[in-house]
Amino acid sequence: MSAILAALPLLATASNGQASPFVDGELIVRVQDIAPDSIYRIDPLTGVGTPLVQDLFAGYGGPGSMVYDPYRDGVVVYTSYVPWGVFEPRLLLVRADGFLTDLGFAGEDITSMAPVGDGRIYLRRAGTLSVLDPDNTLSVVPDSLGQPVTMGLEHMVYDSATNSLIGVARGNSTALPCDGSGVVSVHRLPLSALGRELSGTPDCMSLVTQALSPIGFDVFDDGTLLLSFGDRSQSGEREHYRIDPTNMTASLWGTSSPSDIDGIVWSQTLQRVVLLDDWANVLRTYGQGQQGEGQVLATSIPVGGQTTGVSTTNRMIDVNRPPTACPGEVSAYGTGLAGTGGQVPSLGAASCPALGAPLTLTVTEGVGQGNGWMVFGTAQAATPIVGGTLLVATPFSATRAFLLDGFPGQAGAGFAQVELTLPNSISLLGVPFYAQAAIKDSGGPAGWALTQGLEMVAN
Repeated sequence: MSAILAALPLLATASNGQASPFVDGELIVRVQDIAPDSIYRIDPLTGVGTPLVQDLFAGYGGPGSMVYDPYRDGVVVYTSYVPWGVFEPRLLLVRADGFLTDLGFAGEDITSMAPVGDGRIYLRRAGTLSVLDPDNTLSVVPDSLGQPVTMGLEHMVYDSATNSLIGVARGNSTALPCDGSGVVSVHRLPLSALGRELSGTPDCMSLVTQALSPIGFDVFDDGTLLLSFGDRSQSGEREHYRIDPTNMTASLWGTSSPSDIDGIVWSQTLQRVVLLDDWANVLRTYGQGQQGEGQVLATSIPVGGQTTGVSTTNRMIDVNRPPTACPGEVSAYGTGLAGTGGQVPSLGAASCPALGAPLTLTVTEGVGQGNGWMVFGTAQAATPIVGGTLLVATPFSATRAFLLDGFPGQAGAGFAQVELTLPNSISLLGVPFYAQAAIKDSGGPAGWALTQGLEMVAN
């Protein structure tokens, strides 16, 4: 391991880059094929659909179980994939080129995902509020008193203006105090500055609506939220509300007549609401105040399963890349090696991989005051070493030495940042490169602890 002490310039070699990157505003639809399910990308201007991933088992995926994450630049979906087996649902990251990454958490019952855009995705894990961090670790987010948050929120969205989570629950849920029969409650959960716990008591408001099945949230251009509903009745109008998260007020945005709504978004591209009418197997668009059947958006693929009833699983989402969205990609892979106290250190990215720009990588949860080395390369590996696995192929393209802070010898107390600048070369556009950190730690099986690997792509 001492052979990696030299600090070298970061180099890379060209390879096949990402094909067909996600485009701001495109629609993502999970289609109920005869068997199995598929996820398609749809251009909202032309209606042309292309497959993103196929072979997903139907029957998995509750409300909020599919989102687009701008940080990972991919669709994150909790589902069961045919190669895993029907009883193996887990969290899956799907990149625009169809490359799949298994994020794990098999059988954890993940719903209500709400990406922040900085690598965090808030979600409900078996009914408890949790957060997926940039390094793909999952931890509980307690309330301001340190207790688990178990409110029955079916959908959530992160609001940056208030640094809070906005969630919705149907009547007779466990989301007090606005709970009640015949009402829908919208809740605001304030987050601490670091987002690791709630900073205060959630507040809420009640909506009295005949349509009691929330389909999900989306964001209007001005930052207010679209909250839509469906119900099983074949008569009447389904309601769509504008929610202002800064003052927790609601106003009716419009209505629609289809009853079997399996997804609805605000399309910045079309400047209209797009609704997935599952029974009629069509997409419909609406302007504010428009009622009834709306206008059909013709597509080249089937979009519905032509089933009856209503689903709250929001089988349609849209790609929303904010101006600050990372144009590159960062994803964790492999497994690290525990050191002192059984603590596995973690490698993450605090900035975006972009050509010619500084890149800051972070090492967390290492042993306090431990010496470490970070290695970079152009290919993954799975080489046994010091009781763990070397996840970057040799020869290394670069190495960096670092020193963790924290109380000396304390498990998980160490933190360090490693900074470098990526070459500004067009030949490296879309080319993946890889990193892993090793920490000298007497608590490790051979005196070392290892992080997981990190795959990065500069776009």
